[in-house]
This record gives sequence, C-alpha cells and structure tokens, in this order.
Amino acid sequence: MTKHLSHLTFLLLSAVFISLPSHADELVSFDNQSYVQQCGGSIYSMCDTASVNQETIFLEAHSLAQKTNRKLIIDVGADWCHWCVYLNNLMESFPQQKVEFNQKYVLVTLNGDLNSTNKLLAKLGLTLQGFPTFIVYDSKNVKTLGTFTPTSARDIHEILKKADRVGKTDIVQYPWFPTSDIGSDLQKNKIRISMLIKPAKVVLKEIATVDRKFRNSGSIPAAEPFYQQGVFHLLTFNWLEAARSLRQAINLAPDMVSAHLALALAFANLSDMDSAIGNLQAAQTISKKISLTASENLWLENLVLQFTSNSEYRINLGVNTTLNSDQFNSELEVSLNRVTNIGLDEGNLNVVLIVNMGSGDIVTLEKVLIQQPNSVGAHHLLTHSYEGLNKYTLAEKHARRAAQLAPNSAHAQHMYGHILPKMNRWDDAIHQFELADQIHNKWFRSESALPQEDWHYRHNLDLLAYAYDWKHDFDKADASWSKLCDLFEGDYCQTYGLFLITQEKFDKASKAIAKSEKKVTRKLTSQADLWIAVLKEPTNNSLRLKAYNELKNNGDVDMMIRNLLYPDLDATMKQKIVTYVTDSVKNAGFDSWSTGVMAGQVYAKFAEMMGDKALAADIRLAILTVGFVCKSPTNK
Repeated sequence: MTKHLSHLTFLLLSAVFISLPSHADELVSFDNQSYVQQCGGSIYSMCDTASVNQETIFLEAHSLAQKTNRKLIIDVGADWCHWCVYLNNLMESFPQQKVEFNQKYVLVTLNGDLNSTNKLLAKLGLTLQGFPTFIVYDSKNVKTLGTFTPTSARDIHEILKKADRVGKTDIVQYPWFPTSDIGSDLQKNKIRISMLIKPAKVVLKEIATVDRKFRNSGSIPAAEPFYQQGVFHLLTFNWLEAARSLRQAINLAPDMVSAHLALALAFANLSDMDSAIGNLQAAQTISKKISLTASENLWLENLVLQFTSNSEYRINLGVNTTLNSDQFNSELEVSLNRVTNIGLDEGNLNVVLIVNMGSGDIVTLEKVLIQQPNSVGAHHLLTHSYEGLNKYTLAEKHARRAAQLAPNSAHAQHMYGHILPKMNRWDDAIHQFELADQIHNKWFRSESALPQEDWHYRHNLDLLAYAYDWKHDFDKADASWSKLCDLFEGDYCQTYGLFLITQEKFDKASKAIAKSEKKVTRKLTSQADLWIAVLKEPTNNSLRLKAYNELKNNGDVDMMIRNLLYPDLDATMKQKIVTYVTDSVKNAGFDSWSTGVMAGQVYAKFAEMMGDKALAADIRLAILTVGFVCKSPTNK
C-alpha cells in the first residue's frame, strides 16, 4: 500500500551528482540495525538529528557500495507500512539468495516519514510518492538509474530480477496472461494458474446492474456478458473472478480493448504487475489497428500515465517523457477529469466507475446513478466515500441498496455489515458478515478454491470474529480467529493470541503469538512470555519487578505493559494510558479494529489482574466510546 496515491503511482527519479566519502571495502550487508538501535524504530530507524540522520545513513551505505563496486538500493518506507515489513521479512527468509543479492547490491533503508529523508531526496532531485519505493543508485557513476516496487516478489531472486532491469532501455514484451503462478504475498495469498484458467460462466444475475448499452470497440455479442460480469467483479473488488471473466471475454474478442484495460487493473490488484503491463501493451497494439471511442482512448492514456510513473514500466510502454511529482499529479488529475466527462457524455458508465474507484468522487458517482439507478458499482463506491466522511446514514443507504441488488456478492454483503457497527447495529452487522462468509464458503466448494485464494475471506471473517467478541459471544469469536490463525498465521495469530489473553487462556495465547512470529507484518509484542508469566501469577511481586526491568520498547504492547507495571503509577500516568488506548483504537480504523481493540482489551485485563479495577474500567470505557462507533442509529 502506498502512502499517498494508488498502488499504481510510484516515484519519479532523475540522475544526480554529489561528492561522497568512502569507507571499508568488504562484501557485506549494510548494518541498518545499528542505526535502529541507536535511534529507535523497528526496520526504519528514527535518526533525524543534525549529527545523525537519514542522509548520514545514505552516505555511509553509498561509501560501502562505492568501495565494493556494487550498486546501491535505497528502500524508502516506514515501520507502519505493511508492504515494507513484508519485504524486510522476505529478505531475511532466503539466506542463500541474500548472499547472491549482496554480491551485486548494498541495501539501505531510509525512513520516508522523516524530514532528513525528504531533504535528501530533494537534494538528489527526487520527490517521494509512496511506500515502499526501491531506488537503484549507481554508486560508481554517482547517478540514479531508476525505481521499482517489488511488492509482488515472492523471493529475493524476483527482487534481483526487477533491480537488474532498472536502467535498461530495451523494451520487454509481456504476455497479457501469466505463464507462471502469481500471488499477493503480503496477504499470504497464492493464486494458482489453474484457478485463473478455468473457463468462466455467466452466472450472475447482477450483470443486469452493469452498464450494457455502451458498444465496446472490438467486441462481439458473445463476449459482452463476460465483460460485464468481469466489470461487476472488478467494481466489487473480486479480483480473481474479474480476471477469469475478462480473460474469457478476450478469448472470444481478442481486440476488445476495454477488456484488456479492465484486466490490467485486476492483475495489478492481484500483484501481478507483469501481466498488467502485458494487457496495457496489448491495448496499445490494438489501438493502432482499430478505431476506439474517445472514452476508450482516454482510459488507455490514463492507465498508461498511472503505470509510467515507474521508470521500468515507462520504458516498456514506450513513454519517453518524465515528469516531476507536481507535473505528474497535475496531469493525472486532468486525465481523470477528461475520461470521466467524456465517459459520461458517451454513456460509457463502466469506464467512469472504474477510473473513479480510487478517488470515489461523490459528484461523479451520483451522476452515474442518475443514468443507471441500479448500478451496484456506484452504490458500492459511494458507500466507501460516505463512510470515509463519517456520513454513516448516507453510507448505510447505499450499502443497503448494493446488498439488495447483489445478493451473491460477498463484498456487497460485507460492506453493509461494515457500516452497521458505526450505527450501533451490531446484530445486523453480524448477520451481514455471516452472509458474506456463507457466500465465500459456497464459492470454495463450487470452484474447488482455497481460502488463501480469496483476499476478502480473511478480512470478512476477522471483522465477524470481532463483532462476536463485541457481543460477548466468545466461543464464536474464538472459533473464527482460531480458523484464521490456522489458515494464515501472521497477524491473525497475533490477534488471536491477544484475544485468548482477555479470556485468561494464557498457554494457548503464548502458542498463538509464537506462531505469528514469522509472518506478522506489524509485531505488537516481542516479549509476550515475560508479561504473560506475570498474568499467571499476578501477586508475585518479584516476577512483576523482573518483567518491569526486562521489558523493552520492542512493540506497542510490551511498552504499554511496562507502563502498567510502573511501581508508582499516578493519576497523570493513568490518564496518559487511557488517552493512548483511545488514540490507538481510533487510528487502527475499522478494517484493523480487531488488532487495535484487542491490544486495548489486553491492557484492561492486565490492569484488572494487577488489582487496578478502576483503570481497567476506564480503558474499557475508552474503547466503547471511541469516535467512529456511534451509540445510536443517527448520523455522526
């Protein structure tokens, strides 16, 4: 996930020349952790003072690269960025491949949230667009070669392959459909080619809610239902089924440009950027031999613009110009407005909705509903837009309508449930999440699919588990999180472990947290066994003192538990703890609520078992009254 723009929007780079010092010449990894230990942080250090900052780190790494005749890869990210954490874990998971990597590159991590990083990038003539960004820097010739975003990589060899491409000017022609397995590894999601190549069938009655009046260039009547079904899936975030239906449309009508463009987006969301580029290249080729409508041409231009902010993609799509950040954002906005307006004029409502998936522009989406009142895509995107503005009554209206129009769409049922807790309608929310879960499981059975192949399944079940917990249906919450932990490990095992602590199932909690270690994207605790031992013997003062002295600031939970163990915990410190819990739950956002709230519940349980029932009550009250949960069915 990027920091500011969509996952298709990356950093624009230019060549630079600066004079830099030199250090020892040895083929070793750069020691990023020494700066983490010195200044704090997890992966990306917090060094940002006059004497030691991110430029200091860059200069030292550059010196090592120069002296050992290697190129430098600058990883710009942040500890809160899940993709960044995933890539760091990946780099540590293949020790033999890492040796190969170290023969060619020096990797240095810079914290993109800090002023000194921004000053360094400005000095180098670069503007950061999002996290994570990998910058390939030629230390010998002191110039930037380009940038890439390796979020689809499954091992270090794939990162090496991408890094080696940067700076080359030869065009790589990609197939429009993948020839090897792809996957979204951050979400532990491996998608089998065998699933993607299954012939799609037109099964959804909901395609009646998709725009079918516009005549797509290069299409034939037999291909249209598959295209409309693919668009429906795309607009309801069902990427795999979107890819299957759009592939079927292209097989029937190879020159259907709109199907290629929609498929490019489906593959991008499946983290298969090579196939996404392949579809854009196919669309470019087709556009030279058949006539396209104005909206189709503008859509092609818009997608190419988004992709070519990455230097490698720019070359492969035949774009020679480079833009700085302000120019790029300005052109992207102009492009979006043009394709939206022409699309509305031509009645190409599918394109209007697809290009506005990221912006969620309310005025545009309401215009679509005027022409097509039963558009599930418009109702769905408006649900997200109004929810983001805390206008829950309006969000609920559109979510309810989308759920009615698309009874077979798991995400449509889920999004209705997503809104309802914010109106204190938890029982109704549980019903919707259960409906979505039933749709997912029916799909697994009918298609012989794996739970790991549906990114949405885990997200829905996680929120369902939390809704059960909120309603004190702890057995169902336990069963749901236990299933998630077994299937996906990582963050779900961490959340499950925190839940088990609130239930005083300490041994099971220790096992779940230990199981999360290898795949967790944001580690909340590194010393759980230390403070779980205190919970097992809450009156053991020597154990409490030992935990207080040995706990480090290695994770949010460890830090807060240490504060709760402070011998002289006064009213001021207690209020700071309550404020911290309130802020952390709010900042988690509803999509990550289970983790944020479970951590708060653990603090309350810890305070309670340490004998401070008043503080425990204050923490629980803070969770109950957090800002985005309304107590009545009225708009916030």
